[in-house]
Amino acid sequence: MLIMSVRKIPQVKEAFKQLNFVDKAFFCNYRPSAVSKVMNKYIDDHGRGYTHLIVSSDDITPSPENIRQLLEDVSLYNLACIGGWCNICYFDRQDKHGMICGACVDGGPHEDTNVTFDPVDTIALCRSNYTFVKVDWAKGHPGIYSVWFQGMACGVVSMSTHRKIPFRSLLDGVGGLMQDLAFAIDCQSAGIKQFVDFRVGMKHIGTHHGKLLVGKAPTHIKFEKAKT
Repeated sequence: MLIMSVRKIPQVKEAFKQLNFVDKAFFCNYRPSAVSKVMNKYIDDHGRGYTHLIVSSDDITPSPENIRQLLEDVSLYNLACIGGWCNICYFDRQDKHGMICGACVDGGPHEDTNVTFDPVDTIALCRSNYTFVKVDWAKGHPGIYSVWFQGMACGVVSMSTHRKIPFRSLLDGVGGLMQDLAFAIDCQSAGIKQFVDFRVGMKHIGTHHGKLLVGKAPTHIKFEKAKT
């Protein structure tokens, strides 16, 4: 499991602590322009013997059941890439650290997931170009669906797929990471299908985007061996 870690969210730290049955590598405090290359080199150096990679950000809360379901999916169906889904946060409020998600603060509903069936227009890149699947639809369709963009909510990628499509930061990280969008573009070019299991829903937490440790704490990789 590869986790891009640039902040400390207590609920997320506790969630990852429960995932003690998979090896985890935390890529801490790297800039968008660097983290994908660091991940690829780490996989080249340490990936022998693994059949799949699980890719995650550090602002969602996957459960052990979520990860086990995705691992079962790739075991049963031999999929190149499958992920779960999480809610999208809309940063409509501000605290002393920066923009935050009002729905997260108030405990209110989120309307959209991080998944699209339709291709994203990457020429004029903006959030409105994503036709996000609605949360209500996701909850009402508990099955596996082919998608164009799966947003890497614990995206499980086969090692053979990674060898064809190494991770990269879109536009070399200018304007943000967008590694998930770059991966979707590269999958389309390579004719590789992505899937989402809509039984696997996770919470995205939009309260710490102004508390990034990039440039404030040293970069490093922390490895945690599975205990079970």
